[in-house]
Amino acid sequence: MKKDKPDLSIKINGRETSVVPRSSDQEKERTGDETQIEETKIENWQDKRLAEREHAASHWGAYPQPKKGSSLLEKIQKKQRRPRLLYYFSLAGGAVFLGLFFGILLLHLFTGDDTSTRAAIQLDDTDTPIITQYNDSFVMHVIQAGAFKEKETGIKMKNNLQAKGYPAVLTHDGDFYYLFSGLSFHEKGIAELKDYYAKEGLDVYEKTRSIPEPNRADDKEEERQMLLKGKQLIMDIESTLGGSSDTELPWKQSLNEFLEATEGWTDRGDSFADLRTSLERWKDTKTEEAASASMQERLMETVLYYEEAVYLHNEGKKKTEA
Repeated sequence: MKKDKPDLSIKINGRETSVVPRSSDQEKERTGDETQIEETKIENWQDKRLAEREHAASHWGAYPQPKKGSSLLEKIQKKQRRPRLLYYFSLAGGAVFLGLFFGILLLHLFTGDDTSTRAAIQLDDTDTPIITQYNDSFVMHVIQAGAFKEKETGIKMKNNLQAKGYPAVLTHDGDFYYLFSGLSFHEKGIAELKDYYAKEGLDVYEKTRSIPEPNRADDKEEERQMLLKGKQLIMDIESTLGGSSDTELPWKQSLNEFLEATEGWTDRGDSFADLRTSLERWKDTKTEEAASASMQERLMETVLYYEEAVYLHNEGKKKTEA
């Protein structure tokens, strides 16, 4: 059998290569394969998907169709919708709460004073006020011209005041020496003394001293009664100081009766004897002398002796030294 085509040989770079031509049968087979490839169709996936759905639809008659799932966008929208609704409800609830809170607060502020006032009025009308009771019932207001640690300094200041015509009494409480230059049992009287010294240009201070009541004791009842009479006598004397009456001093009779009843105090040698001696000096007081500085000085001495006698009666010891 003859060859349709001769063999070819190609020499490249000194190397010979043979090329065998294809036969006609081989060419026909190749042409048939290409024709088969050209006849192969490329199917559309959308059409295929639609056909698959139509084919599968016939099988869902006896079985429920699967529930279509929500898309991601729908899930996000649902999640956003719920907080927004809660947000509006929170705003409304907060507004109501704040309104009630401030309303009650304003109501309390504007009505609290009236309630307190009505309660105070009712208390004044129906209840008895509570009054604190103190043992110190004999209160005296004194004009203090100084306080000194050394007795010599106090005596020097006392002499200076007396040399200028002012009353002065030096007393000691155990720590300091106090220089008194006036006394009154009433605020009005002490205010007048303060004005007087202010006009005189003296630097003085108002102090308050309280003397307790004599204590009750079965074996000292008579002594207690005489101390109370002595206190009343001192207050009567103080009320007449600074007066301008030409009549006899009203407390003279009470003074004589007191001196007769306390004659036994003279021999005691304590504060009771000093008190009686100080009161006895008032026997010869004349009406025109009541406003003098010496009478004010004598009154301060008498009150201080009375204070010592009361503390001696209550506690058995002296309180001050005059």
